[in-house]
Amino acid sequence: DLTPYLGLGPAAHSLGADGIRRFHLPDIRAYLAAPERVVAEQESEEERLDDLIMISLRRAAGLDLEMIPSARLDTLLKAAAPFLESGELIRDGRFLRVPERHWLTTDAIVRDLMFV
Repeated sequence: DLTPYLGLGPAAHSLGADGIRRFHLPDIRAYLAAPERVVAEQESEEERLDDLIMISLRRAAGLDLEMIPSARLDTLLKAAAPFLESGELIRDGRFLRVPERHWLTTDAIVRDLMFV
């Protein structure tokens, strides 16, 4: 399950223990004028799964594939195949992780694995 996290600043997203995503609008002037103003939305199961992929691959431990529903696992692994071949992702038992030498490109990897 996802651990709640706090995002600070314009366009930053947070996830509360209640499962509600909160975020600031990306407009810097609006943020400076009212930093307490946030947008809140309940995440769908797909959005929560994409958050899990994004957050997990930004951690050294990586993404626990046992947390991915079987209906999406095959599609995820197909999307991951080019990154596994290039070494940008490593499969370590039940985990997919980004090796330290590729941490700066994690967002590009995550982009191709989300929404599949």
